[in-house]
Amino acid sequence: MKSFSTALFALTLLALVGTALSAPLPASSVELHLSDGRVAKCDLPNQPSREKADMVSSKLVASGKLACPSTQEHSAGGKTVKCEQSQLAGTQEATDVLKDACASHQGLHSMMAA
Repeated sequence: MKSFSTALFALTLLALVGTALSAPLPASSVELHLSDGRVAKCDLPNQPSREKADMVSSKLVASGKLACPSTQEHSAGGKTVKCEQSQLAGTQEATDVLKDACASHQGLHSMMAA
């Protein structure tokens, strides 16, 4: 009886671990709102996505020409950092800064029309 209980416990534990590992992990993103109305986006699906979003947005702010004034936390654990192009940066320059920061943290860059 003891071996049956041990086996049942082991199977239950294995099922719980498998379920936890197969659950989708929360993704994060950085959105850059451009002066022409478009939005450049960096999706960060790989973990640790929250930290990667912080690092991408930090690179944008460090450029001195972009600002990231708000962050939206998601209940699943990810977050979206919202950034803006300043008057000091051209649209192409701002987009290039995001592309470079996104690529350096294994993100997926995309551009959304206005």
